[in-house]
Amino acid sequence: MNRENVHLWFKVSSAIAGFIPLIFIILITISTILNPGYDHLRSTLSRLALESNYSWIARVAISIYGASYFFISWPLYHILQSQNQEKSAYSVCILLIFVSFFSLMTGLIPDDIDRGGIFVTHSSGSISISGMIHDVSSRLSFIFGVTAISIFSVASRRYEQNRWLPILSILTVIIMLVAGGIFTITIMLPYSYWLWNWIGIFQKVIVLSSVIWIQTVSIRIFMTVRSKEL
Repeated sequence: MNRENVHLWFKVSSAIAGFIPLIFIILITISTILNPGYDHLRSTLSRLALESNYSWIARVAISIYGASYFFISWPLYHILQSQNQEKSAYSVCILLIFVSFFSLMTGLIPDDIDRGGIFVTHSSGSISISGMIHDVSSRLSFIFGVTAISIFSVASRRYEQNRWLPILSILTVIIMLVAGGIFTITIMLPYSYWLWNWIGIFQKVIVLSSVIWIQTVSIRIFMTVRSKEL
């Protein structure tokens, strides 16, 4: 593949990566409008996929959300490789592809009706297979995402065209870890515990911080390619 074709692919993939989160937000907004009883504070996005009104909209939104990580993986791989960071380049690319896959699984396989997901055991003693797969996929997506952004934040310090990218990445990781830590603690507590009143906010902070990171990185890569600095 010649240089012009590589640059064209970078522009297309970064544009798609930046556009997908907007579609995700629009679909989630439509889903919440169609389900006026949805509680933004106490309910996660996964609960929208269980609502009676057009639950497929939320499932599609969650499924395609991870696709943005797939499309941004190749430009990030090239950026790191151009800075002689081959191991980091491969690691970030592979991890982001895993994020995309597990986000797809999270959207396709719905959560359990009973709250608690992984920790749900029905009165019959059976474990919710759907809830387990859904929650395991979402946790793995989170872990791989945080790891990939962390590696990128360290490895991209030599990227002179955008010295602030590592700072943005580090801040994103901190926000995701703090919100993710509180979220994890909350789901291990009894549902009556007061932290459950805010579980929806904790998750949305994680999602929003990752969306801002993807959008910012995608736009910056697109502009860098256009100016032929990459």
